[in-house]
Amino acid sequence: MADKIEFIFWTTLTINIQNEALTEKVLWMLGHFKTDGLKITSKEDIEDLKLLKATREKES
Repeated sequence: MADKIEFIFWTTLTINIQNEALTEKVLWMLGHFKTDGLKITSKEDIEDLKLLKATREKES
């Protein structure tokens, strides 16, 4: 029996939108893909996670 191999691909997409109304529309549209596994994270959240990781690595 052959082993099952599963590949998981992660792609990060950064979108800069200068119009708040358009931002809301894009987030609404992307929200429909959450059931397919899409994760929406703000750039600020990502930067905070990077800083937290660096702090924890220094403490180790």
